[in-house]
Amino acid sequence: MKVITKESKHNQNPSNRNRKWRNFIISFLIIFITFLTSAAFPVEEESLGDNEVSQRIEFIQLHLEKGSQHAKYWYYGWLGFFSLGNITQLGVYTTTEDNKDKFDAGVGLIKTTLGVFSMLTNPIVAHTAAEKLSSLPERTLEERKVKLLKAEMLLHSTARREKQETSLFSHVFIAVLNILGGLAIANDTGDHRETPKQDGAINASMGILTGELKTITAPTQAIDDWNEYTQKHHAVPRKVSYLNTKTRFYTFAHPGGLGVGLRFSF
Repeated sequence: MKVITKESKHNQNPSNRNRKWRNFIISFLIIFITFLTSAAFPVEEESLGDNEVSQRIEFIQLHLEKGSQHAKYWYYGWLGFFSLGNITQLGVYTTTEDNKDKFDAGVGLIKTTLGVFSMLTNPIVAHTAAEKLSSLPERTLEERKVKLLKAEMLLHSTARREKQETSLFSHVFIAVLNILGGLAIANDTGDHRETPKQDGAINASMGILTGELKTITAPTQAIDDWNEYTQKHHAVPRKVSYLNTKTRFYTFAHPGGLGVGLRFSF
């Protein structure tokens, strides 16, 4: 016969208290994580009627189409400009025997390469957004609701990219890049260059002027369109999947305590 002494009972109490605190903390974390994820990934607005959904889609489609032409000219125009400059600078750098021209072409080659690279890796999306949206089906109400979510994401991402192009960081980057190029030329003090400081100043000034021209001519239609849309429909950017998915959290018990699960439905 096993006798449980007062001391052994007393020794069990800390373990019980620790288990209760652990379960409380786990439950709190489950509730907290569920709250955060439900705020970060809001579900589709079920209250929107068919007419409201169609009107919103039409608004976004029309405004994306309105800004696509300017964006297309701007994007392909500047991409072509940087590409042509890149080819020209590369040709001069590889063929000339004049050290001054070779050095200047090397600086220009670096800058135009960065220009082409930035246009290709981070393209402005306004010139393709309308076409992407119009290709989505909208035969049923469910398809129209999915299309509305994607339309909002397209308009928001387009506006965000246009803000990036005209941001303070863009102006600073243009200035720093071209000043560095000008300083490189100004410090090229070989016998082949008579006025290095003047050449560096001209190079930096022309580069900054070109970069600023690119920035001030950038499309901004989507920025105004997104502001108008959010004010008119009280909408906010929703971080939703391009798939028509629904996400649900659930808890379950197991021999070791409590668990949390994530269920996707398509």
